Amino acid sequence: MMDTISYQAMQAEPDPEKLFTLGLMCLQQLPYKARWAFALAHELQPGEQRYCSYYGLAIAIVDGNLNAALAMCSDAMKKNDIYPDFCRNLGRVYLLAGQRQKAYEIFKAGLKLDDSNRDLHAELAKMGLRKPLVFSFLKRSHPLNYLAGKIRHQLTHSSRRKTAYSSQKASIFSP
Repeated sequence: MMDTISYQAMQAEPDPEKLFTLGLMCLQQLPYKARWAFALAHELQPGEQRYCSYYGLAIAIVDGNLNAALAMCSDAMKKNDIYPDFCRNLGRVYLLAGQRQKAYEIFKAGLKLDDSNRDLHAELAKMGLRKPLVFSFLKRSHPLNYLAGKIRHQLTHSSRRKTAYSSQKASIFSP
């Protein structure tokens, strides 16, 4: 991966688009190098919102500077709100900041732009969905809701296990 675009070549004649591509390639496995590439691309072309959005995400992942990351990703989205990737980046930063509700809203907003975006669907799937509260008039953290939710979970999963066991047992003994 790193052979295709070398650091020496980038430092001699930096091309923001090549740096951006390098950052995308490194983001999952080598986030420190991705941050470096996005930072340099953003420095060379500060008006390019793709560079700003991905640099913000990299700052959140690598440095943990969530305030700067939220500012950069939000700014990129405000200036150009047609890219679902900007929604994904901002949503991921909100998740890192522990703001699940805002992340969910941003991911949903991104799906309004492009309902077929696999990355946004994957982010929502990773978040998981919570079941409705057993006692809606109490907070989710209330001990009664917590205990009733545990009981509901055990009841629904024990009935599934019994159904699976009985169907497996029937298939074993049927001719």
